[in-house]
Amino acid sequence: GINFAGGAEKFTGTRRMMTGAGEPLTQTPCPLDATYWQRNVESRFLYLAEKSKDLNVTGAVVDPEMYAADIKMYRAPCYCDECLREFIRSEGGALEAGAVFPRDRVQWLKQGQAGARFDAFFQSRVRMAATDGKNTVEAL
Repeated sequence: GINFAGGAEKFTGTRRMMTGAGEPLTQTPCPLDATYWQRNVESRFLYLAEKSKDLNVTGAVVDPEMYAADIKMYRAPCYCDECLREFIRSEGGALEAGAVFPRDRVQWLKQGQAGARFDAFFQSRVRMAATDGKNTVEAL
């Protein structure tokens, strides 16, 4: 089998995940960071697609756990400055994300009746990133 990185993987050059409690996860990439998707997800599927041309690959098992990160898998949205900024822009707002302290962001969204919309926005962006990667691989 092909093992891309295992437990030694380091996520460099990407912005970091911020929890809803305002805790920065210094070893975990933001799940909406384009560099993370291109370098750590899409590139691997492109590699598998290329190899499948020569090796008669009929399937693949993908283990999405991030053994070198602070968390093994994503279970909640990221509340980093850029994720919040993108959401605010999508809502037609102009508030700078840094104006809301990280530890206060979940409550701030709830107070503005925007918590569910933020969750939906976040899920749609992850879905969009995955679809973009899928389309890139299929174009190969």
